[in-house]
Amino acid sequence: MVTDGDRIVVGVSGGADSVCLLFLLCGLREKYSLGIHAVHINHSIREEAGEDAAFVERLCEKLNVSCDVIKKDVPVLAKEWKMSEEEAGRKARYDVFEQVAHRYGCSKIAVAHNMNDEAETVLFHMFRGSGLHGLTGIPAVREHEDLEIIRPIKCLNREEIETVLKDEGLDWVTDRTNFEDKYARNRIRHNILPEAEGIASGAVKHICEAAAQLAETEQLLEELESDCLNKCCIGRNGSDNDLKSSNNCNRESATESTFEISLDAIALAKYHPVIRKRAILSCLKKLCGGGKDIGAVQVEQVNELVERAGNRDINLARGISARRSYDTVVMFAPDKNLQSDATDLHKDNALGSGMEAGVQIEVIQAGEDGADTAKILETVCREDELNKYTKWLDYGKIDGRLEVRTRKSGDYLMVCDASGEYHRKSLKDYMIDMKIPSAKRDSIPVVACGSHCVWLVGYRISDFCKLTPDTKQVVKLSFNNNSL
Repeated sequence: MVTDGDRIVVGVSGGADSVCLLFLLCGLREKYSLGIHAVHINHSIREEAGEDAAFVERLCEKLNVSCDVIKKDVPVLAKEWKMSEEEAGRKARYDVFEQVAHRYGCSKIAVAHNMNDEAETVLFHMFRGSGLHGLTGIPAVREHEDLEIIRPIKCLNREEIETVLKDEGLDWVTDRTNFEDKYARNRIRHNILPEAEGIASGAVKHICEAAAQLAETEQLLEELESDCLNKCCIGRNGSDNDLKSSNNCNRESATESTFEISLDAIALAKYHPVIRKRAILSCLKKLCGGGKDIGAVQVEQVNELVERAGNRDINLARGISARRSYDTVVMFAPDKNLQSDATDLHKDNALGSGMEAGVQIEVIQAGEDGADTAKILETVCREDELNKYTKWLDYGKIDGRLEVRTRKSGDYLMVCDASGEYHRKSLKDYMIDMKIPSAKRDSIPVVACGSHCVWLVGYRISDFCKLTPDTKQVVKLSFNNNSL
C-alpha cells in the first residue's frame, strides 16, 4: 500500500481505529521516508466534538505529525444534498481528504476501516438486497481520480486494535453516537455481530474471508461480462464512453449521454444467465446514468426478451423501454433532447429537391455509344461501401418530381421476377422481409416519385429504375450517410 517517499493524508477521528492507524503509519515513517499529514473533521453533530479535535491535535503533536482540523456542518449538508446525516458525513469526509491531499501534494489517503467494519458492510448490503458486487466488502486499495484510498488496518479486528493501543499506552476517544441504534450499521454492530460470534467463534473473520473470495469471483465475472458485451453489443447511440470495456456501467462513472443500446439477442442467449444478466444490467445502468431504480425485475424483463423470440415492447423503470425486433434487443433511454439525425430528416419530408436533407442530385447525359453508361454500370457493380449511399438510376424512367421524405402508406418498389416482369412490392413488406426494426422504419430516408419508392436509402433501388445499356440519361443520387 505504501512505497518509498509516499505522502499520505490520514483521517483521524480520535477513535481507537484511527489512532491505531496513525500510530502504525508513524512506525513505518522512517523506513519508507513517508510524509504523513493528519486530518480531523468536526461534523457539528455532537457538543463534545471540540474536545475530540483537541485530543487529536495533542496526539499529533506527540507523534510529530502535522494536522488540520476542519469543521463541516453535516446536518445542514445532509438537507442540502438530500441524504442521511450518515451519508452526508461520509461524503464530506472524503471531499475534505481529497482537498487536503491536493493542497499538500499527497498521493494517498489512509482511512481506518477494520475487519468489523467490513463484516458490517457485507451484512448491510446483503440485507438491502445488493448484488454480488456489494458483497465483496471494502477494497483494501481503491483508485479515486488521481489519488489512492488505502486501508492498512483492514486485516485487524476491533479486539486486536484495542490490544495494540493498550500495549503502547495510547488513549482514544469514544463517539457516543456509536452506541445509538438509530443508525443501521450500529444495530448490526451491537446486536447481530455479537450474536453471530456466539453462534460460531470467528464469524466476523469468516464473513471477511467470504467477501474476499467473492471479490475474486466478481473480478472474473467482470472479465467475462466485458467479453460478452464486446461480442453482443452491435449498436449504440450517444456517448463515446466505452460500454464494452472496463465495465463502467456498474460504477458511479455512468453518464446519461448514451440513449440507445442494441444487443444481438441470438448471441447473447448463448451465454450463461449470470453473464447475460450482468451484461443487461450494465446496459440499463448506462442508459439511466447509474443504478437507481434498476434492479432484478427490470433485468429479468429484458432477459425474457432475449430468451423468447417474437417482436414486442416493454416499459422499464425511469422511462426506459426495451424492444425485441427480430434478432435484436434494443434498449432506449427517455432523454427527449437526444434525437437522431434521421428523425430530423423526417421533419423535412416536404422538401422537393432533397438537397437540405443530405441528398445530392447529378444528371449525367450518356454518350451515343453508351460508353458513359457502361462505365457507370461497372462502377455500380463494384461491391464497396460507396454503393450503399450512392446510387445511379435511369432518369428517363422517372416520370415526375423526385422528393426526399420518409415512408408513407401506399409506398411501393418495383421488383423484377425471373421472367423479366415487373411487380409492385409494398415498402412495408420489403422492410419486413429485410428484418428492419419497426422503430427504425419511419426514420429511413426515401427518395420517391409519388408513391413509387425509387431508393430506400441504405438499402436498394427500384428494379424499374436500374440502368441498362439503353439508358440515355443517368441521375446520380448521393446521400450523406452522416445524416443517418
